[in-house]
Amino acid sequence: MKTYKFEDDPQTLNIRVNVGMTGFGKTSLLAHQLRSIVQQNKKLKRDKIILFDPSQDDFHFSWFGRRLSTAQEIHNVAGKPIDAFHLRVISRDENLFDYVCWLARQHEDVFLCVDELWNFVPTKAGARMEPPAFNLLVSESRHARIRILSTAQRTTQIHNNLLNLAQETNIFRTEDVERLRSKLQTKENIERARQLDKWEFFNVKNGEPKLCSVPNPKS
Repeated sequence: MKTYKFEDDPQTLNIRVNVGMTGFGKTSLLAHQLRSIVQQNKKLKRDKIILFDPSQDDFHFSWFGRRLSTAQEIHNVAGKPIDAFHLRVISRDENLFDYVCWLARQHEDVFLCVDELWNFVPTKAGARMEPPAFNLLVSESRHARIRILSTAQRTTQIHNNLLNLAQETNIFRTEDVERLRSKLQTKENIERARQLDKWEFFNVKNGEPKLCSVPNPKS
């Protein structure tokens, strides 16, 4: 089993999804991904990261960013051209999420991390995702150097477009494997996905599933 290593490539790894049952490590992986982004960008003068934290998860994210919860607060910080910001948005407001997605597109070269994406992006059928600014952000993410990282408890909470476009899918223990068959590929992997231990997951990148573990934050 390999220890997961975060790689940043805005052209080939611009959409990531961590999915699995509560308590098995998907948000811990998001926290690791976020720390990796911060560490890899320490020496850059252009460092733009937005974390949407709807549940105010201080266990995983208390260390990160400037805490904001309204459009005015966000506008005051990032509503104009600026080279760097670390924003932790604590809200479940879909309209605020839509505004932040629009803002990220205006800035470009932004990391957008969203814990429990289902709070903001309905899974109703259709070619387009809601809200509109998120749909545009996903469709133009590669061109605009936007990197989207998100979590969800079940694949049924993720719009088909996002799940299909994700270049990296991290699959923790789940009973909801039907929509993941093409990613897990083999019957053995599918059965294993139902029985993974805490911190274990299948990292599916470039069509290749690999069994991994969440890195220890102290290592």
